[in-house]
Amino acid sequence: MGRKIYTPGAFFLVRTTCALGLTLTIASGAQAQERVDERHTHTQRLQEMVDALRQRMGIDAPVEIALVDHDERRVSVRRSAPGAFAISAERAFIAQLPSPQVEAALAHELGHVWIYTHHPYLQTEQLANRLAMRAVTRERLVEVYRVLWGSDALHGSLETFLGIQATATAQQ
Repeated sequence: MGRKIYTPGAFFLVRTTCALGLTLTIASGAQAQERVDERHTHTQRLQEMVDALRQRMGIDAPVEIALVDHDERRVSVRRSAPGAFAISAERAFIAQLPSPQVEAALAHELGHVWIYTHHPYLQTEQLANRLAMRAVTRERLVEVYRVLWGSDALHGSLETFLGIQATATAQQ
């Protein structure tokens, strides 16, 4: 086979196509890095919120937050190491909540942390909510549960679920 000879127009087209492909590859890499940076910044803001809530609720145990693609409970907490905890928050769920509701959801999970570190055998949703009301208002918790449950009557009464009205500093 003989050597192919390209016309100047064909050479220009090949060179332009390669340059465009390289430019698009670099641009998409930059966009991917921006998304990673944005996620990291969002996680940092949530961690700062968790740390501020821990302080307001009197929780000394370290608690790390991680945004995940799926969490069966939307937001949950688990022991990550002896004396340390990890909150898992579903990215899409957190993204739909305004900041005060995110704070309420995190306060509820930190209520579980407080229980784990003080009375591990008393774990109830109602007690976690009462502890959360040390840092956020009952109304904020109600808003989170309405988003979480929607119009699903299966869960019952929010008033029963949240328990008695707390007289926390956050509500005054």
